Amino acid sequence: MADTDHLFLNRADISALQELLRRIPALAEDLAVTETKQGRVSKSGLGSVRRGRHRTALPMHLGAYEAAEFLRNSLGTWIRLVCEQRAVELPAVDNLIGAARWLNRHVYSLAMTPGAEAALDDIEAAVAECKYMIDLPPEDSIVIDPARLAAANSSILTAYQVEKIATQLGEIGKGLNRDRVRYLAKHGLKDCGRDGDTRFYRLGDVLVSHVQHKVRGKGTA
Repeated sequence: MADTDHLFLNRADISALQELLRRIPALAEDLAVTETKQGRVSKSGLGSVRRGRHRTALPMHLGAYEAAEFLRNSLGTWIRLVCEQRAVELPAVDNLIGAARWLNRHVYSLAMTPGAEAALDDIEAAVAECKYMIDLPPEDSIVIDPARLAAANSSILTAYQVEKIATQLGEIGKGLNRDRVRYLAKHGLKDCGRDGDTRFYRLGDVLVSHVQHKVRGKGTA
């Protein structure tokens, strides 16, 4: 144990962790900007792939998205650990800000949970990855190949996250929001995973379904 009062984190680490958690809401806002507004690698919308050397637009900043998911998973892991230790229901937090604030409010419950010794290092590493992505120079000079474009279309998103990036997709993203994703899900769009009531979809599947239903609505082949 870290000290004599049944804590697995010492007082200095608790203070450092609280300070780190308090910085995450601002970090989350910066990540959202990087992910949805500065993540394009060309000036136009989602373009077609051409042979040879080409430039096309990713629908989102993959690095920022993955870093945010890394941090979200880290916070979620410690939240689950606390709840399991105390036999309480998991809180309904599905975003970085809510998760960070919950852990900050329950930091002493975390400190009394076996395994909490690794919490500070784990969350620090995830925060550092997010900061690295935020501090990267603009990506307008990066050449994107078909593999990276395919990776973007394979990104796993919730309906809410699809809505967040829809405006960055150009023409193909028009009319794409949470309600549209839910409508598509009722008409054949398959999710690729669930966490309670939250469903996850592949971006490429959402876009294909979105376009197909537009075409059908117009009565064209």
